[in-house]
Amino acid sequence: MKTAVIYLAAGTSSRMGHNKLEKPWKNTTLGSSALQQVLKSRAEEVIVVTNQSVWIDNRIFEQNKRTVRLAASPQAVKGQAYSLRTGVNEAVRIGAEAVLVVLADQPGLRAETIDRLIAQAKAQTCDFTGMWTGHHYQPPMLFKKQMFAALQSVEGDRGAASILRTEHTWTGSPYVGFRQLEQLDVDTEEEYRWMLHKNQ
Repeated sequence: MKTAVIYLAAGTSSRMGHNKLEKPWKNTTLGSSALQQVLKSRAEEVIVVTNQSVWIDNRIFEQNKRTVRLAASPQAVKGQAYSLRTGVNEAVRIGAEAVLVVLADQPGLRAETIDRLIAQAKAQTCDFTGMWTGHHYQPPMLFKKQMFAALQSVEGDRGAASILRTEHTWTGSPYVGFRQLEQLDVDTEEEYRWMLHKNQ
């Protein structure tokens, strides 16, 4: 099952007021933290959806010499759905059989979790798998090929998980083996400072 990570990094950071992906994070940038883990993972392809790459710390490629496909999403200002569609279109073009949607503002993500999500999806008869909080699914989420059309039809500021609320009955495989910090994303200065404190 050829899996492509779709790394969503084309948001406007409207709640932060400036590009949050450029903010310092440990020894890199906030946006490069999860990307570094993606590069360490076993995913065959990496698609970074972004309209500018100044936040990418090129040092992360020194130990992980992987090909990264950059895909621009000019309509990303209209909502996350447009970035998602750009990523899925590229995944289809390169022959991916599954896509793993990762948010660039989840700096606590680990490569181990990415690999376990892929392995779980391969081992089970399901349409998708993702982090299960006990109440809902959230990214990172893996979707198999049969769900690509539904992902490409998402509109506005809705994310990939929104298609689970459609009339179609998809079969999911919940993943619960993640750390709490992995599920958290950074949208505000307060959340950024809190996450920095937790990661000390």
